[in-house]
Amino acid sequence: MNVNRDPFRPGRRLLKSAMRGLFWGSLVPFTGLLAVSTGIMVYFAGLWLLGVRGREPALLACLAGGTVLLLGVAVQWYVMTTRIRRPLLLLDLELRGERPWVPEKDVLLGSLRLSVEEVRAAGLQARAEQRAEAEQHLECRRRLGERVAVDRFLSTAAEALLDVGELQEFGERSARLVAEWWPAASVTIFRREEAQSEVEILAQAGTQKEVTITNEADVTSSSPGSPYTKLALPFPVKEAFNRASYVGLGLPVSQDKQFPHGHNFLALGLQHRGVFSMVVYAVSEEMEAPRVSALVRVQPFLSLAYSRVMYAREMEEAQIRDTLTGAFTQSHFLGLLRAEIARANRYAHQVTCALMDIDDLRRINDRYGAHFGDTVIAETARLILEEVRSSDVVARISGGTFVLLFPESTSDMARIAMERIRTRIEGHMYLVQRKDVERMTVSTGIASHPPHGVTPLSLMDVARVAMETAKRAGKNRAVMAEE
Repeated sequence: MNVNRDPFRPGRRLLKSAMRGLFWGSLVPFTGLLAVSTGIMVYFAGLWLLGVRGREPALLACLAGGTVLLLGVAVQWYVMTTRIRRPLLLLDLELRGERPWVPEKDVLLGSLRLSVEEVRAAGLQARAEQRAEAEQHLECRRRLGERVAVDRFLSTAAEALLDVGELQEFGERSARLVAEWWPAASVTIFRREEAQSEVEILAQAGTQKEVTITNEADVTSSSPGSPYTKLALPFPVKEAFNRASYVGLGLPVSQDKQFPHGHNFLALGLQHRGVFSMVVYAVSEEMEAPRVSALVRVQPFLSLAYSRVMYAREMEEAQIRDTLTGAFTQSHFLGLLRAEIARANRYAHQVTCALMDIDDLRRINDRYGAHFGDTVIAETARLILEEVRSSDVVARISGGTFVLLFPESTSDMARIAMERIRTRIEGHMYLVQRKDVERMTVSTGIASHPPHGVTPLSLMDVARVAMETAKRAGKNRAVMAEE
């Protein structure tokens, strides 16, 4: 293909032919004027040349003018027929579809039609460009409006989450924020303490149904609308716990059995210390896919606020919990014991306190080192926490010494619990170093309020005396305090 070829050359040839036709057609109105001017010129020339009166020159001028007029009429008739009337007739026939267009045989008509088509194409192209520009302008305005709305939402979210101090409050505010941006969705906040722990519902918001979780062991039930089980969470929530987020919009099949008609799913995982331990879950049953870009963009804000709340919670717990074992500290335990004694005095029931110490812990420290001694202490605390009730309180007061509080329990009830703990620890094998296994025992002293003490410190002192009695009696036993 010759790139230097002028694409407008054929159009120029047609345009030149059209100009020639228009030139000949423009001579028609001047034919009569030409005849009159010729007669006048012949008349005056005859007067000057012949020197006679004006009859003969006038006759000669009339003959010349008539001859020119006849010739002009003939030329006018020819031009009108060939250059004006015929193209118009052909154009009319072509417009009515009675004659095909043959531009090679009618240059003027081809030029006219080409000009009309070029003008029409230019008009169509201009209108198309205007329409595209208008659509682009509307799209820019829509995007700008959406961007402004998203920025306002992010600003609102940052302000709402700025002063959150409690985890429950954070969950409720987060659920309300998502529900405000996505009114048609049902929002649920899931949370778990550790990667393998059970999931709980922290907060809910929205206009649809309420989500529930059961503790049933049967996870095979998948009937629509049935509650979640601990091990059968919906697929979007599992993905968010594992991969930070899940977005499924306009899905033909629901991903959640509690929402059998759900089509749009959004799950945002919130991270703390490298683990996704909270998920913001939103579901809607509308067919049209919503705009959730703002919710995806607000995920870092939610995750940052969640981490801040968790760090504040950990700092508070660090003041009341032992970092090695997770049990309460002695100062916090004394406060709980003081409150429990006051409640026992008000409602006339007993409170029992037990002091427990790991036997021969120094031998482990001397033989394997303090690190493995800490391992034994932490493992023992784990065994104790697994055996006590949720209402019981466990605290570490020093080294391998623990204190336990049994609310609304007699000394006999506490002794049964302590014997169960002692048996569990005695049968447990402690892996201290590589393949070295040690067995440990504990000695326990038990004291109750009111027979053994009326204040927290006096009750703990009596329990300590009973524990020392157990150690002198041979260790690995629980001894009741004497009244």
